[in-house]
Amino acid sequence: VYEPHDDLSDHYMLVDQEGALKAVCTDTPLNIPRIPERWEQMFGFKTFAGLDFDAFYFTGRLILHPDMRRSLALGKFLSYVYQCAHEKGFKCNFIYCPPALVGMYEQLGHRRYTENFNSPEAGIYRIPMLLFLHDYDHMRRVRSPLLRTARKLPQDETGDDLVKKRLPNLDALANARLMSEKDLFARISEAMLKSSSEKPAIFRGMTDEELAQVSQRSVILDVKGGDRIIRQGNRAEDMYLILDGLFEVVLNAGDHVVGLGFIEPGSIFGELSYFQKTPRTADVFALTDGQLLMF
Repeated sequence: VYEPHDDLSDHYMLVDQEGALKAVCTDTPLNIPRIPERWEQMFGFKTFAGLDFDAFYFTGRLILHPDMRRSLALGKFLSYVYQCAHEKGFKCNFIYCPPALVGMYEQLGHRRYTENFNSPEAGIYRIPMLLFLHDYDHMRRVRSPLLRTARKLPQDETGDDLVKKRLPNLDALANARLMSEKDLFARISEAMLKSSSEKPAIFRGMTDEELAQVSQRSVILDVKGGDRIIRQGNRAEDMYLILDGLFEVVLNAGDHVVGLGFIEPGSIFGELSYFQKTPRTADVFALTDGQLLMF
């Protein structure tokens, strides 16, 4: 896949000792002559009008071999890409990712700052995020694997405050990694109290250690009414517990669209396809603004 800005981008690859490709990604400076219109919309760049776009860049096409997801080599690869961007003078990194990768990016130090969107290419739910390359305090709070590399490099937060002032909700969006297990499960319990159903079976009989693992791997998503969270036919990479809001399950049956029902706080959706490793069997839309726990 070739795009006009590719000639201005840095392309990174990770190969193993046998020469097999294990990971790739692309860094594109945002001071290019013409920023793609879809980027303007997805990242809300109008918010940053008048700021120094020479310090901004976008990371895309991060593609990982399945056995790289939790490997040490991935951390080293991403640290090298981070170091290269740091040495080029970049200060703010923009990315978007599917819900399943939000936890990984939050651990690196990225933060959510604007509304999520359904990608125009495939209607897949995406979450825009950004990383301040010199915000070592935040990296320390989330225990970012990039911090070891960051400490070896000069720190210069000049200009960060100008960007942060444009983002009043930067730290308002919940990050489960920064919540205590007690606070997270208090939030889950609150959702259960709103529900007319029993406690989800998935939590029954769990030990404290197992619940702690759920806490560590969970991601809280704030969604807007109209967002399509799950698309029928897509691969299942996650499942969701509704903390707040009302959602509808919709089946696309040829030329007909059939509403299968509404789901409310305390309900789980997406678990069948997730556990059975099968494609999604229906769409799920947010009918109202709401909040989900993804795991």
